[in-house]
Amino acid sequence: MKIVFIIDSIGSGGAQRLLINIAKGLSKKYQTKIILYNQVSDIDSKEISEIFTKKLNSNQLKGLSIKTIFKIREEIRDSNLLISFMPSSNIYCSISKLFLNNIYHIACEVSTKNIAEGKLKRLIANFSNYFSNKIVCNTYMQADYIGKFPGMKNKVLTIWNGCENINFKQRERRIKEDLKFIIVGRVAYPKNGFRFLKGLKLFYEKYKYLPFIKWIGRRDLSDKWNIEINEKMDNFLKKHKYIAERFSFVGEKKNIINEYSKSDGIILPSIYEGLPYVICEAMLNGTPIMASKVGDNNIILGEKEERGILFDPYSEKEISEKLNIFISLKNKKIEKMTHNARKFAEKHFMVENMLSSYEKIIDTLN
Repeated sequence: MKIVFIIDSIGSGGAQRLLINIAKGLSKKYQTKIILYNQVSDIDSKEISEIFTKKLNSNQLKGLSIKTIFKIREEIRDSNLLISFMPSSNIYCSISKLFLNNIYHIACEVSTKNIAEGKLKRLIANFSNYFSNKIVCNTYMQADYIGKFPGMKNKVLTIWNGCENINFKQRERRIKEDLKFIIVGRVAYPKNGFRFLKGLKLFYEKYKYLPFIKWIGRRDLSDKWNIEINEKMDNFLKKHKYIAERFSFVGEKKNIINEYSKSDGIILPSIYEGLPYVICEAMLNGTPIMASKVGDNNIILGEKEERGILFDPYSEKEISEKLNIFISLKNKKIEKMTHNARKFAEKHFMVENMLSSYEKIIDTLN
């Protein structure tokens, strides 16, 4: 069995990390190759050093490239299975493998339908799913959306992310003014940073203090949505110095596990999201979690918030109110919540479980 993994580029994003974990695991059993059709920078990932990886393009392209379709087609001719990640890659694979017999295709959907996604792109992605053998989503929410299309119910399934084991760290609460929280992810429109900052403003006006909050992740300026949200956040912080003194952008960090361990909690304020790798890792690490009610977060953290605090990402008032609850958690409550989260993560988010699910799909295709 020859498996080709296809994605635009390898970076620090969740889809890229998902590909790496699956490729590493399946490479122990199958012959594997990774194709990057839009990798501009050098590949900086020791984790895939033993897997043959090929860059097709050196220049970033916008829109569908006929040249890229033919390049991918040449690379996949002798393969048995394609596994692609994200809508653009899924579209490229569906087109590239047309009339190539005996090549199966698993299309991975790692986000959810959202307002910022181009309607035409989503339409084409949904249509291209008909040419795939299986569609794997990393949330039940997206699987439900795709499964409602005619003929899709039996092709789509949900496989949650799988992580390597992470040591659990028990925490003792610091005094409120010294608490250090982190946000992990690119600074972009879906991460909801501007509304979160306005929630911090309401919090300060009511309680007269703020915890320290560090945003770990690159600035995403790839489209108008992301550029606008970055500008709004910067202007807001310039205007509200008392928030800027407690809120900082620190860029990407290579040792993200260490950042979890040093923090008093992680906050995920997104307005839409697939299953974030950071929530899986944080649960394993014992990092207290405050996350928006999007995707499968209500299942993962519990409808009754047994494993983390949930909030409405569109409500600045609720962001403020739930942040106060998050800050005010007592040590006994934190211990119970994080141990519940660890047990849930051990059951659902271990890499072995994820790989086993993919191997079962492969067996059905053979």
